[in-house]
Amino acid sequence: MISNTRFWLSWPKPLKNLFLLLAILFVTASAFMLYWHFNTYENVLKWNIATELLQKDIAVPAFVEKGLQFTQNEVVYYVKEWFIPSHQQMNRIPAMFLLGLTVLGVSLITGSLSFENTKWFLPAIIAAAAFLLTGRFEVLFQQTSNLPFLVAFALLGGLLFVFNAFLRKTGLLTRVLSVLLTTLAILVFATYRKNINEPLLAFTHYGLIFPIIIFSVFVFTIAHEGIGLVVWSATNSSQKGRSSFNSYLILSTFYLLNCLLIYLENVKIIDQSSFIISPVWLFLFSSIAGVWGFRKQSEDLGWFSFRQTGAWLYFGMALISVGVLAFAFASGNDPLFELLIDYIAICHLIMGLAFFVHVLINFTQLFRGGYEVDKVLYKPKFSRLILAKVAGIAAIGFLLIQKNIYSYQQLKAGLSNALGDYYLAENELTAAETYYKESIENDFYNHKGNYALAQMAFQVGDRITASYYFKRAIQKNPTEYAYAALSQNLETEDLYFESLFNLREGLQKFPQSSVLQTNMARTLEKASARDSVFIYLNQALENCGKCEVQKTNLQAFWIENAQVAKLDSVTSELKAESMSNIANQLAISRISGVNPEPLPELYKGTSPNTGEFAAFYNQLSLPQVSIELPDSVWANLVENTVGAGLNNEILFLKANQDYKNQEIISAVKQLSYLAQDSTETGVRNRRTLGLWYLNEGLYNRAVDNFRKSGDLSSVEVLEANNFRSHLLDSRLQQADELGQLEINEETYEDIYKRAPFNEFLTADIAEFLAEKGKVNEAYNLVFNALEFNDQSPLLWQKYVLLAVKNGVNDYALDGLDKLETLLPDDEFGKFYEQYEQAKKDFEAGFDPL
Repeated sequence: MISNTRFWLSWPKPLKNLFLLLAILFVTASAFMLYWHFNTYENVLKWNIATELLQKDIAVPAFVEKGLQFTQNEVVYYVKEWFIPSHQQMNRIPAMFLLGLTVLGVSLITGSLSFENTKWFLPAIIAAAAFLLTGRFEVLFQQTSNLPFLVAFALLGGLLFVFNAFLRKTGLLTRVLSVLLTTLAILVFATYRKNINEPLLAFTHYGLIFPIIIFSVFVFTIAHEGIGLVVWSATNSSQKGRSSFNSYLILSTFYLLNCLLIYLENVKIIDQSSFIISPVWLFLFSSIAGVWGFRKQSEDLGWFSFRQTGAWLYFGMALISVGVLAFAFASGNDPLFELLIDYIAICHLIMGLAFFVHVLINFTQLFRGGYEVDKVLYKPKFSRLILAKVAGIAAIGFLLIQKNIYSYQQLKAGLSNALGDYYLAENELTAAETYYKESIENDFYNHKGNYALAQMAFQVGDRITASYYFKRAIQKNPTEYAYAALSQNLETEDLYFESLFNLREGLQKFPQSSVLQTNMARTLEKASARDSVFIYLNQALENCGKCEVQKTNLQAFWIENAQVAKLDSVTSELKAESMSNIANQLAISRISGVNPEPLPELYKGTSPNTGEFAAFYNQLSLPQVSIELPDSVWANLVENTVGAGLNNEILFLKANQDYKNQEIISAVKQLSYLAQDSTETGVRNRRTLGLWYLNEGLYNRAVDNFRKSGDLSSVEVLEANNFRSHLLDSRLQQADELGQLEINEETYEDIYKRAPFNEFLTADIAEFLAEKGKVNEAYNLVFNALEFNDQSPLLWQKYVLLAVKNGVNDYALDGLDKLETLLPDDEFGKFYEQYEQAKKDFEAGFDPL
């Protein structure tokens, strides 16, 4: 009962501060517990996003001359995504959360009870022993004897005995801190010894039964607090001297009916309803009300001083209880948290009813007389109240042993799951599998054990066993994760229709599941059911939260199915910030020809995932985008995409960027290498190379690459329109235009890079360099041009003369042989005379006379 609501204000400052600190800690721990409660399976299972890279061929304008337009075949990359459930994750935070609260709770319980006489001190010793014994110190220290436990208990128990027998005047804070530090020292020593990989995890998971026992005692202690609060409300809301009996009956009936509905819903006798609160809220409500109720009960019955013992005993049990409840939710241990919330519902219903009857029998006359019953609620002989509690214990036990002692089986299943988690964290898979199998032997359809066994079977390639356990996991506590995992497993086994029917069943259980709708759309794609695919993709978008995956998939759908003219408009509302979505945005821009504004930030890493690669490729393939990256970055990109078979695409991007940046020779050499491939990609690269040659005015090279790529129609068009002479005129015009620029030592390199295959420009620049005494540089310039334009008599003439000036006459003779095939006899004769004169001039230059 609530009386003197802020009773702690009269306490000494250290105790008052400790009380407030523990209250804040309890509220904080409860907040974590609620978070894990609302995210039960999401605490251990996550959604991984699988990405599929697809490509679509498009034709873009590449070369326009003489009223003719040549198109270039390009690849647009886009992505689709779907959801794959993760393996159950071993999150150590909940275990450390429980361990921390349990250690603090034990310190508060034992430290506060060390003030009391033997009747209360003995439970403190038992609690300390149980805490250490259930933690299995022999496992922590890898011992076959109980020596580690005996040493730990001697330290902790001895400390408590010293406080109880010899240091009785020692304050509460000193006692609690001493116990706390001693316990921590024992655990730190176990950690330091490192006999096993996860000693604290082992202690927590093996010792789980101890906080469960404390939880059961605490919940039983506070289960009547709802009726106690009703008594207080009824007597304090009525006028003094007037009967409050009717108020008591009405409020009690309302409360007990709610407890009954909570119980019936919890045991699945009635359907779930948003109007019925969770037993977790009942637990928190009673825990808070119990602070005042336990204070009054302990002081009225003369158990002990609430300020000296009762408050800290209560907080110790409360912290441990909220810790074990939080741990059960956070670890997704459904047998355990079902048992705990069942126990909360049963205790509150039975003890509420028992306390209601107890009050009705003993205090009806006081209610009718208008007295403040809450002030004398615990004043009658203790035997009357204990009779109600004994009756409550019997009724609770009766409900718990229903269905072949199912609650006991749930307890064993929950403990086995916890040990399975521990051995999974230790990477001892055989032991983990053994405990998970023990779990499902006790609770056949528990989700955690079956899902864990299914994923272990899946990892070793045993798909049949994995499907068996996944199917069992969805029987009692179905989750989207289990349905998606089962569907994925069936699909891997080429059981398409079984996978499809499983997803349909999942959507019947979770009709608003955006995840299952996304996966259903992907499954239906294999049956080419385009209309159904769109329906499920649209439903997934309507039901999603973050929506990046769903928007990406709808973009991909329209990329495959929308008319080009309408593509940009139907996808304008589907933009998101993920790289996969950005990749599809860029793909849509390339297909529709609508430039994205503004351009997204370019991927800057060197190990791209699927979405990053698609975005990087599409963005660099936009006509207006040109970048210059160090060769080391390109090399790392190539190396890191070999495994995905995308290294040649990176090399193509580099060649394309080099071409845009007027590194034409480097670009053509790189693309020539890629064009050697006989695959479809290699053929496409060869045609692109032909277009580049055409753009540079090299008719023979262009025609040769068109023929090798199978594009004979382009060859016919070029021949029919006399493109050879047209390109010659174009090169002359280009050389004339570039020749208008002043060629000097600062500008010649830049001018040359603009048209490295233009023989007229190259000859002029080579002449300039030779005049400046840079004969070797002029020679190399012409030599590089001849690698691609080897049918130009002008370049061969320059080559021969520069070879002579460079002192390599053998090379000059090779050039003469080539010129003899390219020039008419009379022209060749005239040039030969020029060659002879150059040769004489060179030899005269070295004459010592």
